[in-house]
Amino acid sequence: MTEPSVTALLAVYPNISYARNAVTYLTRLERSDLAHIEGLAVVAKDPSGKVTAEEGSLPTGKRGAKRGVLLGAAVGLIFPPSILAASIAGAGLGGVIGHVRGKSKAHALQALGEQIEPGHAGVIVIVHDEVANQIEQRLVGCESIHRQQIDPETLAAIDQEHTESG
Repeated sequence: MTEPSVTALLAVYPNISYARNAVTYLTRLERSDLAHIEGLAVVAKDPSGKVTAEEGSLPTGKRGAKRGVLLGAAVGLIFPPSILAASIAGAGLGGVIGHVRGKSKAHALQALGEQIEPGHAGVIVIVHDEVANQIEQRLVGCESIHRQQIDPETLAAIDQEHTESG
């Protein structure tokens, strides 16, 4: 079965406090069934350009493990391992990230990471394509919003790697 494509949204904020507030708001929407979010993370770039990432606390349930894998892979694709100080990418994802990272489709995801200036923070939101506009409208107070579709081929590779390592 082919995975539907999803969209990675990156909302850039002036600092990590603003980004964490956005994650709190989106988490409340998800818990109230007002939004369907597949993955949520706060990323911050320090003045030297090192990136830290922390996963947002979405409800787990059946989708919890898959959410974590998808989000971890997206963060690993957006930010090169050389600048990622704390990774939320799960064990076994290194292979799929390395495999996909060299493809031209991954370059667009990598360009998202360049949108965060040193000293700023962002929120990465992974959603199905059909709700991307709805979620984007709810990301208020950010400096800018960037989006990139993650194609079914990449999702299938992530899912296969997770299945084989799990």
